[in-house]
Amino acid sequence: MQMNEVKQLRIPHMGSVENARVVTWRIAENEYFKSGDTLYEVETDKTLTEVEADSDGFLLKRLAEEDEDFKVGDVVGLFADEAVSQELLENALVELRAEPPSVETIDTAGRSGSPENMTLEAADDASPVQTGVRHSPLVRKLAAEHGIDLQDIRGSGPNGRVTKEDILAHIDSKPAVEGGEIAAIVPPGYESVPYTAISNSLRRQTIARRLSAVVSEVPQLTADMEIGMEHVIAVRNELSRERVEKGESGISVFSCIAAAVCKALLAHPELNATYGEKKRILWQAVNLGVAIDTPDGLVVPVVRGAEKLDVVELNAEIKALTNKALDGKLAQADLEGGTFTLSNPGALGLVLRAEAILNPPQVALLGLPATRQVPVAEIGDDGNYRVEVRTVLRPSLTFDHRALDGGHVIRFLNTLSEYLVDPDWLLD
Repeated sequence: MQMNEVKQLRIPHMGSVENARVVTWRIAENEYFKSGDTLYEVETDKTLTEVEADSDGFLLKRLAEEDEDFKVGDVVGLFADEAVSQELLENALVELRAEPPSVETIDTAGRSGSPENMTLEAADDASPVQTGVRHSPLVRKLAAEHGIDLQDIRGSGPNGRVTKEDILAHIDSKPAVEGGEIAAIVPPGYESVPYTAISNSLRRQTIARRLSAVVSEVPQLTADMEIGMEHVIAVRNELSRERVEKGESGISVFSCIAAAVCKALLAHPELNATYGEKKRILWQAVNLGVAIDTPDGLVVPVVRGAEKLDVVELNAEIKALTNKALDGKLAQADLEGGTFTLSNPGALGLVLRAEAILNPPQVALLGLPATRQVPVAEIGDDGNYRVEVRTVLRPSLTFDHRALDGGHVIRFLNTLSEYLVDPDWLLD
């Protein structure tokens, strides 16, 4: 490798992610950076990731606008060890624009594969795979608003990508066309209603696409069961009191339920599974997905090997993942490999029902509403009925009817109820 050659900064591999959006640049053009410095942030359909430099360098040119979409391996910038001449930079840009549209496969040997370790790579560390040109949301928006076909514009950006400057020049040269992308989504009769158009994040687009596919492709049903919670709450209070007295954090009711779910899944492994047309996969580990509501949308980090953890360990793992999710610090690896999901809308105040849509490729998901107090008629020792107030939980189990029958689901819920109604095992 020649000293101070112009090298390419590419969107790194991030597990199963195919697309990413450059959200924020942290380094300006013509600025030096050190190994470990954050160069830019990318948003994927699952998380926000900081891309760090793995060596010292000098950022010559940004080739990505903020909020521009790319595929993994796309070139988003040019850098070198030191500043280079304008001629050398222009030559590198000309060579880049002459390349066919491509996605580069970056060599990740020797890395952990987690987003925290994503690095910049030189072009000769990659092998090309054909793909199409992708334009930024801003360019697409401008084109739609002015009725412009992007194929009619010769792009000056990398791989022939149309830039904002290209489309503004095209707009200046021709009369604007009314209508466009925003006008197209306004329903008839609403043209006079004031509105604000908000761009959907990659995560929101992916959630919409996946949930639409699940609803249309998977025959899913939901079964509910009412479970008494007085005993498990009492045991939880005892555990928490002992820990707080020792200066340790308490245990949540949710963690107690999660521990019971893990034990029930071990007894009914057909719910900890993935469906295939000819075969089903019964997963030997319970990788428990925990749905968390964040300011940036829903995420489902995974507690791996949850069946091996006692309730204290499980509580700590759930708390750690929740804090990472709320701080926007989840890694790609935190979001992959789930085999069963727990959704807890009860934490937001939902009281009556917690029906949810499946999280593929899983075949079951348990939604937890808030516990509530209900009147219950019981027969006393004297043989007469009396009404008492009980604390109950009514979880909703959504399941893939291709993989599971009603009997599977009812037996699982019965087992879960047994563990929660008689929770002394939590004290072991």
